[in-house]
Amino acid sequence: MTPNINNEVVAGFGDEWSRFDQSALTGEELQTMFDNYFNIFPWKSLPDGAIGFDLGCGSGRWAKLVAPRVGKL
Repeated sequence: MTPNINNEVVAGFGDEWSRFDQSALTGEELQTMFDNYFNIFPWKSLPDGAIGFDLGCGSGRWAKLVAPRVGKL
């Protein structure tokens, strides 16, 4: 079986997060980015106490903005 891995992607993943550090963004800037990124997500359709899941495909920058919108993250 052919391995399902691209070594260039693996090597570049950490580089991307270190070059695009968003820790200096203001709360307003982060909120604007979040609103744009999640603008198609049906937040109003979630049931009370919904459970969210952060798969770990990045820095976790959205977790603190998703958490208040679900019952458990």
